[in-house]
Amino acid sequence: MVCSALEVSALRAALGPAAVLVTPGIRTQASGGADDQKRTGTPESAIRAGSSLLVVGRPIRDAVDPGAAAVAICEEIQHATALA
Repeated sequence: MVCSALEVSALRAALGPAAVLVTPGIRTQASGGADDQKRTGTPESAIRAGSSLLVVGRPIRDAVDPGAAAVAICEEIQHATALA
């Protein structure tokens, strides 16, 4: 199911651990605004809420250093996973 970071927690509670929840609109603090996305969330907030997969585009594509941006997002995901 595709859902924003704002709906993940409620859907995870309703659907249980087997549901695959895909969350687009992922933004980091460093990546700036929401662009055309109205319901954004951070990698950490989406993972901690129960998202299975994250869709990350602009924060990597538009970064001055896309490789470093991807590494930073992966580190944030690892941090959130470790807290879960």
